[in-house]
Amino acid sequence: MTAHGLTNDPFLRAAATLDTDHFAPGRPTPPSRTSPSPSPTGEMTTAPIHSPSHQFTVPEQLWSVTMPITTGDGRSGSHTFVVAATTAQAALASAVAGARTDAAKLRRRHATIDTHAAVITLWKG
Repeated sequence: MTAHGLTNDPFLRAAATLDTDHFAPGRPTPPSRTSPSPSPTGEMTTAPIHSPSHQFTVPEQLWSVTMPITTGDGRSGSHTFVVAATTAQAALASAVAGARTDAAKLRRRHATIDTHAAVITLWKG
């Protein structure tokens, strides 16, 4: 242990500096660790325990993003997009990008869309 309560182990020092935002760029990545395991011939080999390329992967989920629309003559409705994303914020960004396409504008007959009033939920399929 050092005077600051941390060991000289670089893995423990790196882990101690991580906060709740594990996805932040520039965060230290702990070094790879190995674990002994028997090989097919019975000899002990080492296999990586920590793989930075697979760390913190979040599976995509389907999200329903519904935004209100208003036609030129005052009628109202909604336009719903079902998108795959890892977070609600990413789902909203994807739906807003989709709402800006010519196909989406034609689908809602050029009605204006209020992206700030979007309702985002996990899609129930």
